[in-house]
Amino acid sequence: MLSLALAAVLVGGGGAAPPQRDSDGDGIPDRVEDRDRDGEVTAGETDPKRRDSDRDGVPDGVEDRDRDGRVDPGESDPRVPGLFPGSGPHIPEPLAFDMVRGLGARAGEVEVNTLLLPRWSGGEMALDWAPEIEWAPRDDLAIEFEMPMDGGHLHALKAAIQGTLSGRTRRFIAGWQVLAELVPGESMLRTTALYLAGVRLSRRWSALGMAGAQMNWTRRPTAVDLALLVNPSVFADLGERVTAGVEHNLAIGLGGRVAATVLPQFHFQISRRLRLQCGLGAQLHDRRLAVLGGLRLVLER
Repeated sequence: MLSLALAAVLVGGGGAAPPQRDSDGDGIPDRVEDRDRDGEVTAGETDPKRRDSDRDGVPDGVEDRDRDGRVDPGESDPRVPGLFPGSGPHIPEPLAFDMVRGLGARAGEVEVNTLLLPRWSGGEMALDWAPEIEWAPRDDLAIEFEMPMDGGHLHALKAAIQGTLSGRTRRFIAGWQVLAELVPGESMLRTTALYLAGVRLSRRWSALGMAGAQMNWTRRPTAVDLALLVNPSVFADLGERVTAGVEHNLAIGLGGRVAATVLPQFHFQISRRLRLQCGLGAQLHDRRLAVLGGLRLVLER
């Protein structure tokens, strides 16, 4: 009888405490997310019914690593969207040679952006710019339509598709990208196939690499030109809303032609849906060295 009584006490009140309720499964108990426990989300709280309160693709329990409801040194704020949507790990997109949405894109994501690339060489300036729209019809797949412009004239029509490969981890993610660009004025079709790989080196540092081949198909005269592409970039998150990076683009033609770009840049998250990228660097093309600027304004839904 005594043993039964002791067992009842242990089970009823003397045993382990019952697990704390976590409605959204983000690893942070409801009582921490809803501090005044009124069921309403107020300033300073995360949403106990939403795994990702700021909808930036990073669960609240990942941003608040010790899950105490406070933004401690080394943590990001789960109430403020980060720079890079999509599922983790989060890898910045380069300014000049961006991706079709981030790797790990989620179904329904839409992005509209415009890129400006001014170049100064020999006392002259040329401006390339391109409006584009990107859409993810399903998870891990995105498509893009772009209209590259040369000054005030339409230069080409461009379309791309990108997928994310399986096997990603908390630090590594990979994918592929295929692009086709029709340049009517030059009777040329440019096709590009790339392998993409991104890695979070630490909480602050990340790197992205692109490698593949580009083929130019021309009708007058009929010819095929092949170039190998390598695009490594390194980024450092300076805060929740600011990232600095250096983008490198290298194209090596089979005929010995080389084009290279080095573009230091900054990314600013202006609001939940608005992002600005800007940079200034150098470009070597046809043995001519130019100063290259870059500006991209991104609107996301």
